[in-house]
Amino acid sequence: MKQLGVVAFAVVLGACSKQAAPKDPNQDPASRAVVEKLEAYRDEVCACQDAACVGQVTEAREAWLTSSQPGVTLSEDQQRARDVANAAFTECATKVATPDNPAAAQALTALAGLRDEMCACQDKACADRVTEKFMAMGEQHKDTKASDAQMKTAGEIAEAYGKCMGALYGATP
Repeated sequence: MKQLGVVAFAVVLGACSKQAAPKDPNQDPASRAVVEKLEAYRDEVCACQDAACVGQVTEAREAWLTSSQPGVTLSEDQQRARDVANAAFTECATKVATPDNPAAAQALTALAGLRDEMCACQDKACADRVTEKFMAMGEQHKDTKASDAQMKTAGEIAEAYGKCMGALYGATP
């Protein structure tokens, strides 16, 4: 009987307590403000044209992150939006921080020339000569650093080179 009285007292005490219902993060202005601020930093760094700008925005963002209010709860949608904003921030900051390399630009010009040579070949012997040049150029530029944009361009040129070579080798018995 004594245990029943303790349980009943606990139930009554729990029912009488005035705990606030948990906030819906989607309706909480502080939660929305966190995501909006991260998206604003993303937009700002993506608009940067030089490393100095990226540095300033990154410093401001880091200062805000360390001083932002702990205890803000984000909904799953807000967490996804936060993650997307953070990933885009990093991507934009990295692109601006790694400008085009002049040596890589020269290598791209040479690669485009080899693509054009391969696409102009009419027989396997020509393709073999161009492939030898291609291999030598690859060895020559193996340590050349390129920006993301230059890497994308190199991939596009190499893909076109490969299509021309494949068409030639496929056409030759």
